[in-house]
Amino acid sequence: MCSSQLSGALYKSIEKQGFQGKIVSIAHLKELQKEIEVHRKKGLLDKELYDAYLASFDFEGQRKLAGANSLIIISVPQPQVRIVFVREDKSYPVIIPPTYCFSTDDQVADLLEAHLGPQGYRLQKVRLPQKLLAVRSGLAQYGKNNITYVKGSGSFHRPVVFISDFPCESDGWGEPTVMGPCEK
Repeated sequence: MCSSQLSGALYKSIEKQGFQGKIVSIAHLKELQKEIEVHRKKGLLDKELYDAYLASFDFEGQRKLAGANSLIIISVPQPQVRIVFVREDKSYPVIIPPTYCFSTDDQVADLLEAHLGPQGYRLQKVRLPQKLLAVRSGLAQYGKNNITYVKGSGSFHRPVVFISDFPCESDGWGEPTVMGPCEK
């Protein structure tokens, strides 16, 4: 199966699961890294936040997976989860945002592996700025306060990113966009 047929079948399978996805060139890794670094140097990122969460982004895709050609970003609808802790007969409800529930990551990996593996392609999960990647790929738009919105899922989605040696024939890479109502 040629790569365009395979990518079409992959997109259909992703949509059948209720997910959405985009494939972009791995060449964009340097742009992502530069954008994060520019924000850091301008003081737009809190130093403690950067050190704790952002400094560990892995922008070395080709070193992580030899022959890597693409970044695959999948958005999984995932509502917030409400759990209740009970201690000494008192209930404590807690809301857990979608980004803290990791169980769907394996489901996405299995789906991608089922399509790409038999054709000889490899993939590996990678830690990247998922929201920025989703917005730059055209999969999502920014709202207020760095929240991303995916059509049909709103802000209740979990982005998952993989690198792969699957070829990227074309991508919709663009400037970050903000939803109209959130621009002001």
